[in-house]
This record gives sequence, structure tokens and C-alpha cells, in this order.
Amino acid sequence: MSCTAWLQAEFPAEGASTATDLVDVAWPAGREPTQYEPAQYTVRRTTMATPNAFHIVESIGRTLPGVEVSTSWGQPSLKLRGQMVVCMASHPSAESDTLVVMMDMADRDMLVQEEPLTYYLKPHYLDHPCVLVRLRQVGDVALRDLIIGACRFVSATTTHTKIARGKTRKTAGPRGAVAGRTRHSGPRR
Repeated sequence: MSCTAWLQAEFPAEGASTATDLVDVAWPAGREPTQYEPAQYTVRRTTMATPNAFHIVESIGRTLPGVEVSTSWGQPSLKLRGQMVVCMASHPSAESDTLVVMMDMADRDMLVQEEPLTYYLKPHYLDHPCVLVRLRQVGDVALRDLIIGACRFVSATTTHTKIARGKTRKTAGPRGAVAGRTRHSGPRR
């Protein structure tokens, strides 16, 4: 029996399809490895997305105005005016092929409660306005709706944040002067 087959038989992991899905495997107490088996080895969980996992997300994003393909935390993402809309999950607690979608926390909680096989959360993400989406479980239409909703959420959030910080553009006064300054007055001192 190969080591991989033995590992899968001895330490079945939930949803593990290959040996790379198992995490930190060590020999059970009281059992010594044979000369053909290593004394201990660690198998890392791969949190990197499969190459085509983001392909559909990217193609949807390219059809939306103002959305650009970028990276966030080393993973592919979609951004709207520099703000992340969706990205592939990079935290080790997330499952592979998981998309992080920005959204209102109340809507997120409703989605997770209604469809726990598709939408889920991990403790790392609880305080953030986002939901984790299993790309293998979500349909194309639902994925498009999620991305459009995330764009609306990010756009509204960005606008409200700027208003709260007083960073909105001032309206032009007479002759194009910004309120409180003349055309040639230069910087305030």
C-alpha cells in the first residue's frame, strides 16, 4: 500500500479528494513506521485556487463598467475604483476555490442561513462585510448577481465613507473657483 493510500484510509478528512487535502498528518500513538514509510510527515492544505476557478468571475467582471481585474492578498480579485469587490480567499481557514464577496452583513447572514452548502463563514471573516462562496456550488446566474450586488455595495460604502470624512468634491463657485479660494490665491498658509 502506498503512503498516500494509507494516509487516506487512516486519516479520512472531510471532503478530502487527494493527499494534499490532509493537514499535518503524524503517525498514530503506538504505531511505528516501517522502513518504507517516513517517521512523520506534514501534508499542507492547498488554499490556492485551481487555475480556472476565477475565470468565470473574471469574465463577469470584465462586462461591468469601472471594474478592473487585480490582486488582493496575492490572489486574483475584482476592484471598483481601487476598492475590492470580490477576491479568491487567501486565509488558510477558507476552503479551496472559495470566493470572498463583499456585502452587507445582514444579507450575508441571511444567505449563510438559507444556503449553507454554498455560502459560509469562518471566524477570520466574521467582522468583515463579506461572505465566502464555494465556487463549485454556485450557479452562473447567482454568481453574476453576487458580483453585481458586491459592486453596488462597494460603491455605496465608498460614497458614504467619503461623505463621513468630508472628502467629497466641493461644488465650483463663480468662474470655476472652489468655494473659499480665488483663482490665483495659491495654497492657504
